[in-house]
Amino acid sequence: MGWHRNKLGIKSSGGGIPRNGLIAEYLFNGNADDTSGSGYDGTPVGATLTTGRKGAPNSAYSFGGTDRIDCQDIVELNLASEFSISCWIYQNTLDVKNWIWAKNLEEGSTSGSYTWIDGKMYQQTSLLSSNFDYSIHVSAITWHHFVFVFDGSLSVGSKHKTYIDNVEATLSDNTTSSTFYDKSGIPFTIGLLNSAVQSSNGWNGDIDDFRIYDKPLTSDERTLLFNE
Repeated sequence: MGWHRNKLGIKSSGGGIPRNGLIAEYLFNGNADDTSGSGYDGTPVGATLTTGRKGAPNSAYSFGGTDRIDCQDIVELNLASEFSISCWIYQNTLDVKNWIWAKNLEEGSTSGSYTWIDGKMYQQTSLLSSNFDYSIHVSAITWHHFVFVFDGSLSVGSKHKTYIDNVEATLSDNTTSSTFYDKSGIPFTIGLLNSAVQSSNGWNGDIDDFRIYDKPLTSDERTLLFNE
């Protein structure tokens, strides 16, 4: 992988990875720093470094169900009308409730979060959510590339799009909100809902190469990320 220095002097990945619209990037190469240049460095809380998806040591984070990485208040997501999230996920056991990411302090409200539960993957940008049968797309003990795209300008049923290993999943989409909820002051978290009352049901497995964009990723961009 190539490397370059951005205008803030922070080392970031090269090699054709999409940079347009990138607002946070966590490569997990020895730490949870944000290599996008935005300054949203993450703080691991229980999560520990582990072997990454390419086999390099200390290049991903392992989560044991109660761990998380706090990534500060990523303000570009508050009331965002569009954004995308790309990451690699490795789940130890399927069909259990595991949070991949969240920007909320309480489960059961406008969480803007993802969960795996009861054979479904749920994704929320409002009180309503969309879901799909993830068991036909993924298997345990294997790395999978996951991309979520939210575009609030599209019609109901089209606002959420999810791609597993660069293949679009068929969603049951009930989302009506055209923007992500205003979660100002609440940190974005990886691996667990950041809540004093929700300290379990976090990700049980590994996460690598986590990126957040302030726009919908195109087909070409998703392919570049998948083939990285």
